[in-house]
Amino acid sequence: MGHRSSARQPNSNMLRRLLTARLSVGTRAHREACIRWISVVLCCGASLLAQDIRPDHIGKDVIGETADEYIENNHACAFLSDPAPSPVQPRQTERTVLCVSLDDRSALYGKGPDTAYKGIPLKTLETTFLAEDGLVSLTFEVDQMNYDQLKQELLREFRLPDEVLSSPDEVLTWDNGTSRIDLQEGDPNGGKSHLFLHQDAYLVRLIMLEVVNGGIGADKVQNIDKDYVLLQGPDGARIKIKIKMDSR
Repeated sequence: MGHRSSARQPNSNMLRRLLTARLSVGTRAHREACIRWISVVLCCGASLLAQDIRPDHIGKDVIGETADEYIENNHACAFLSDPAPSPVQPRQTERTVLCVSLDDRSALYGKGPDTAYKGIPLKTLETTFLAEDGLVSLTFEVDQMNYDQLKQELLREFRLPDEVLSSPDEVLTWDNGTSRIDLQEGDPNGGKSHLFLHQDAYLVRLIMLEVVNGGIGADKVQNIDKDYVLLQGPDGARIKIKIKMDSR
């Protein structure tokens, strides 16, 4: 069992990273992205034809695992908050695991990588668990110089992404409707890239909650159709989320 604390912070920073990254793609940018991806397919075609693998894990971290199971596999991240009613899933309690004290989150800025994916160093920013659903949200930071290598390794494991955005920074998404992985490219001039693992249902509810509470700024929720919701954020940033509709 890890170190416990009752302190808890919202996930607004993670949502801002996603919103800022997922910008609309114009025709020209779309063509450029397609050209780049033709070379990716030609280069990695053999591995991309392998059997589909669900985007529900990054290394040993798996959507649905318990906080104790996660800490057992990540000894450097053992600061565990006490259970508190989840604002996202009100019928469940929620817990957060960090790799620094929950009372000193600023220590994350000076902390180095604490784990790795296929040998690529990653720094864990935050992990969230629900009492019944287990792991529902995990955010990593990666040095921009490792972005291309990380992208290639994800392609080898999960095949072609379900969505690629590029304007100006690339965002790759693998999503099977239950869980999703998002890889967000950082600023080429020394910025940080980010890797996200989410339970779809939790991410949708979290974003809606933050929009309603003003946690992402003056955002507007726009329904696209019965399968998607578009969130319009500051400076034209948008994130498109696939949702499941109740057929009753």
